[in-house]
Amino acid sequence: HRYRASGNYTIKLVVTDKDGGVTTATKSITVLSPADVIRMVIDDIDQRLATTTNRTVIRALRDARNNLAGNNDGSANNGALDALASGDPVAALEKIGAAIEALQRAEAAGSGDLNNLKFLLALTAESIAQGAYQDAVDAIPTPSPGQTMQLETILQSITEGHAQLVGRQYLLAIELFKDAVGRARS
Repeated sequence: HRYRASGNYTIKLVVTDKDGGVTTATKSITVLSPADVIRMVIDDIDQRLATTTNRTVIRALRDARNNLAGNNDGSANNGALDALASGDPVAALEKIGAAIEALQRAEAAGSGDLNNLKFLLALTAESIAQGAYQDAVDAIPTPSPGQTMQLETILQSITEGHAQLVGRQYLLAIELFKDAVGRARS
């Protein structure tokens, strides 16, 4: 199921076996938008900035933050959040990739392990790509053979990007997700 809005949802699964026995399970889930996750990462970066004294780490973390929220503590409209708000997912993915690069620089300078933040950002990029793919599928109720091939190519890029994400090759994953979004939007 594709949730179109952030929030708390209850999902219910009902299984009926061949003898007619029924089992039901329910689970509450929280759905976050890509922007929600980016804001969570920004909050984490802000907490790290408040306690870090290493100037090289501070510069790298600020660079990551600026790529996500925009320069000048978010007052400039040039971050991933701004790109998402203006409907430019490719630009958002570029900014997410730049933020991941900055987080890698922070790690190299001694910030400690930032894999959770990089993973969340790459997973957010995958979510953006999945949304663009679904939008393309929804826009073409009866695709031509060429469109079908293009949709398969988009899905393949997302699948390969996911494999790179799982393998912690976050920047390669971002490139594949950008390819998928670019194709889906065209």
